Amino acid sequence: MRIESYANQRCLTAGANPPDTVTLQERTDNLNQHWRLVAHAERGNDFYLVSVVHPRYTLASPTTSKATTGWWA
Repeated sequence: MRIESYANQRCLTAGANPPDTVTLQERTDNLNQHWRLVAHAERGNDFYLVSVVHPRYTLASPTTSKATTGWWA
């Protein structure tokens, strides 16, 4: 799976095994993730979910990105 950032063109890659998804998780065995909702600086109606642990990565709904399905990071 490839998740590409609309905001800063970075991407995360996730695998099926926990060691493969370390960048999507905090560095514990806890599967909870912490995100902040942030408004786009220039487009007030667009919002991103920003990772607290990895703040350079964001999630945006497909309506605010080039994606047509799913969420982008």
